[in-house]
Amino acid sequence: MDAVVSLAGGLNHEQLRSKIRPQIKEVLRGLDINSRGSSVYVAAVGALSSYDVDKKTRKNNCTEYDTCNIKERWVEQYMPSKKSCSPYIKIIAQPEISAERLEEACRLVLAEEKLFIYSLFGVSPDKAFMASGTKEKPKFDSGLEMILFKTKAMGWTPPQLTGIKVPNW
Repeated sequence: MDAVVSLAGGLNHEQLRSKIRPQIKEVLRGLDINSRGSSVYVAAVGALSSYDVDKKTRKNNCTEYDTCNIKERWVEQYMPSKKSCSPYIKIIAQPEISAERLEEACRLVLAEEKLFIYSLFGVSPDKAFMASGTKEKPKFDSGLEMILFKTKAMGWTPPQLTGIKVPNW
């Protein structure tokens, strides 16, 4: 990982890019985010996002390496449970969660939607219930995305939110 990050660091220098890009592409060709070598792949993509940036647009050159959709590919592979509770609230989870449990989680979260939005974004509760179709554009039009995941070190832990209990997770 250190070697590929150091190599990518050379992309900061315009005169070295034409020599380093093919080397980075060769490293990436043998790796993937979803298989052996994934930690090296992720380190390389992170380094490329920092070091191979177009000076004019200030955007990284992910198209050069076919890594622009890395987040979406990772979520698709490792986060199998997905549920849109409303246009503004979504749950994405690593362990496989039954449709019934996701539905119950949505019901509980939607019951507390005003509290969430007020607590997180400082919008008064009368303007917080976004599912009502209010014409006022919210400050946070992307909504709330809850990502639930299981770690090897800690095991699966259900969301611990004040006033919300999700049984049997």
